[in-house]
Amino acid sequence: MIDLLVLSDGQKKKLAERICKEIEASEQAKGSLPQRWERNEKIYGVDPDVSSLHVAEGMQPYAIPLYRQKADRVIGTIYSSITGLYPFVQALDEDADGNNDEVVERALQAMADDAQFNSRFKKILKLAVNTNIGTLRVSPDFPKHGVRMEWIHPGNMMCYPAENGCYEEAKTIGHRFYKMRYRIEAEQNSGHYYKGEIFGGDDPNEHYSGRSRTQSKTETTSPVVNADDQVELWEVVHESDVEEAGVYKRYLCVVAKNQTKLLSCQPFPYSEPWYFAGRLEEPDGNVWPADSLAQTMQGLQLAYNDIHTTLIHGSYMAAFPMVVISGGTLPTKVKKYGPATLIESSTELKVQALTTGFNPGALPMEGAKLEQVADGLTGISRLGTSENMPSGTTATAAAGFLQAQNEAKDQYTEAMSPFVQRVWGFLYEVLTLHFEEVAAALGSKWPRELTWEMIRGKSYRFEVTGKSGSSSPQTLLNKLQMLLQLSADPQSGLDRREITEKIVQALDLPFSAQGLKSKPPAIDPQEILQLLQAVAGGQVPVPQAAQVLLTDIQNATQTNGGSGSGAMALSPMAGGGVAGPGGAPGPVPGPIGGNAPQPRQGF
Repeated sequence: MIDLLVLSDGQKKKLAERICKEIEASEQAKGSLPQRWERNEKIYGVDPDVSSLHVAEGMQPYAIPLYRQKADRVIGTIYSSITGLYPFVQALDEDADGNNDEVVERALQAMADDAQFNSRFKKILKLAVNTNIGTLRVSPDFPKHGVRMEWIHPGNMMCYPAENGCYEEAKTIGHRFYKMRYRIEAEQNSGHYYKGEIFGGDDPNEHYSGRSRTQSKTETTSPVVNADDQVELWEVVHESDVEEAGVYKRYLCVVAKNQTKLLSCQPFPYSEPWYFAGRLEEPDGNVWPADSLAQTMQGLQLAYNDIHTTLIHGSYMAAFPMVVISGGTLPTKVKKYGPATLIESSTELKVQALTTGFNPGALPMEGAKLEQVADGLTGISRLGTSENMPSGTTATAAAGFLQAQNEAKDQYTEAMSPFVQRVWGFLYEVLTLHFEEVAAALGSKWPRELTWEMIRGKSYRFEVTGKSGSSSPQTLLNKLQMLLQLSADPQSGLDRREITEKIVQALDLPFSAQGLKSKPPAIDPQEILQLLQAVAGGQVPVPQAAQVLLTDIQNATQTNGGSGSGAMALSPMAGGGVAGPGGAPGPVPGPIGGNAPQPRQGF
């Protein structure tokens, strides 16, 4: 049961009107940006409709993907850099000299994995390259999951005032979604929404949100019954003095915008809104970005399309030029001719070809120039998209391309890292407020050693593990390998076991590495020493001591999975081993040396 605020009808109406006005103000602040975003995403989707050049009648323009190759490479670079190292984000304990807390890291990573962060992150990156703003909504989702993550297109987002430039400082921020009328009525009956009559009939395709009707070739589904009518709703985190107590607080509200009706209002318990913007470049003064990687490449891509359209259409027209016929007429069904076309005529015709003089020789060179400009603008060269370099490219030039590309990769990844760090900070806040619910929802994925007492009152700083090329998976493993070699020197003071665990962690194995760790010895050396001393003092009979030792060796072998693999090797007592009944025992080692078994050392 959701605890809705008890508000009068007048308060509900006043709050709904205020929120709807702020939504409208945010939509107006976008201006013509939704049309720009649509065009950019059409170019990314290799939609031929973005080009208006028609050279030959009846032939469609060509869309040759230049930008798509670069954009996919940028997306793949950022994705692999941030998700290639496990865990994705380090939790640095600010109260422990900045040391990372591995248990907290695993807990937050489990929350992200359960919410399918990887797939959501890829969509955020695609939105970021095309619009420079991809929004991730992170909300608690008990008892099914710890949290729920959803990507939201900027066309469905609102932020008021837009001039703040960031989501965190917004007075009101939220997103548009649609729900069928009968489901809204069910929410009202269950107490999740305020009571009141709701009308449907809103069109989900009325506002552009990443899916173009012309590109997807789809239309809005017509409702079969009135109860299936779609209703446009907005969920917003709104800061206001809703309770008229002189205190401004954040509230989570749902409104039906076209009907200016408040459906729900409840306190928002978190320190910041649960919307996070992923960008490749910080905006300058307005939350809605005017520039993006796609916008930078738009003119180049259109020119690239036109060059190839002209090349193909022009070559076709040069091969089959327009003709002038005199001395008769062609049959009415003959409108055009092509290769090996046979035309029968009862009269003698005179045919004169009107050649165009089309010379396509310069067009490929212009296309190559555009490719070079695209390399410079995106920082992704042909080497990064698995294309052959131009003939004559020297090894020095290729090395320069790679160096510039690596620098561009780091810039892209570093630009996206703050977004991931803010998401992890919010995950930690959810964890501290709903510890038991999160642990129960994750089940076996939850690190059992983590308790509420371990994180109570603690603050962490979050850093993306692979935010630059110097911390890429392969580079990190190389560094750890060098560290492992250094630890072979006893003078280094380095713990080889700890270093090895870090290497195993960085490998991101598809199975748990816990079972690979060696098990502790099943025989306590101190107990063996006490047993031998008891035999020497005549307190324990020799046959009984021998039986105890044999039983312990058997148990150690079974516990550690093989003879001598994990158990300590026991040296037989000097003097022929264990004496038989009535025989005198051989020399028994004292507390400092002799043949007493030593505990196995870590590697």
